[in-house]
Amino acid sequence: MPNKKKLLVMFPGQGSQKIGMGRDFFDQSKIVQDYYATASEICGVDIQKLCFDGPIEELTLTENLQPSLLTACMAYWENLKPNLNEYELHFAGHSLGEYAALVAAGKVDFQKAVSLVRARGKAMQSAVPVGEGAMAAVLTTEQDHVIEVCNSISQEFKEACSPANYNSSSQLVIAGSKKTVTEAVDRLKAQKIRAIPLKVSAPFHCSLMKPARDRMKSLLEDTQITSNSIKVAANVSAKFQSEYSSEYLIEQIDQPVLWAQTIQNAIENDVTHFVECGPGTALSGMLKRDKLSVEILSYDELCSTND
Repeated sequence: MPNKKKLLVMFPGQGSQKIGMGRDFFDQSKIVQDYYATASEICGVDIQKLCFDGPIEELTLTENLQPSLLTACMAYWENLKPNLNEYELHFAGHSLGEYAALVAAGKVDFQKAVSLVRARGKAMQSAVPVGEGAMAAVLTTEQDHVIEVCNSISQEFKEACSPANYNSSSQLVIAGSKKTVTEAVDRLKAQKIRAIPLKVSAPFHCSLMKPARDRMKSLLEDTQITSNSIKVAANVSAKFQSEYSSEYLIEQIDQPVLWAQTIQNAIENDVTHFVECGPGTALSGMLKRDKLSVEILSYDELCSTND
């Protein structure tokens, strides 16, 4: 029997949400219905209504969005899973998506994951008062220069300013105080480097998230992670491994997401096929922009093989 092709299943993070996410799979799957019911019970919020009907203002509140997006991603996963028998699976998730990757890989129980991301959302939102933090996407291949600019501003203002997401070879997201990120955007624009402020409720994946890390530490340390042979990449290391530690999820809160490095490590591990499992195509879009020699599979086309 020939070796199976290696496929990376990628789960998106905050920013990929949309009204209606997961609705297409709800009526046809009792498991999906149970996901939404379970998440609603754990959170004390109607997750199904938020995902399907909004309003968008309530859905995008971080404490609601994190369990809502996790639940929707699992609905997408249940629909995709039967179509992957010809592949050897690897898993990765961008930021919040790492929780969905762990559930899909059978390492973390769904109920536990929902309770964790609900707490994570609350902890992150309360770590920095609204309006005091900021993030910006910087579109350049000169990422070392961007890091130098951030370091210089951070030292000058004595406030946080640092890389938050290494998304691709041409996109780096920075985070910090509103003052430092605004200054970084202005300096980079003056140097003809495109920098776009992001509409976010908090400065994720930087040192300002340390209070959230401290609040989540004991919850995550107490989380049972099932040992199996399936490989999942941790955001903070970008390494694919079957043995996974809760420490990765603790560090992830205030450390940058090494997504571009994760993709490179997947390729070095002979992963040749990639599919995004969740609403939107943000992760697939990053792959396409880097023009890597890999096959990016369409979620809809993969699932249509089972219709």
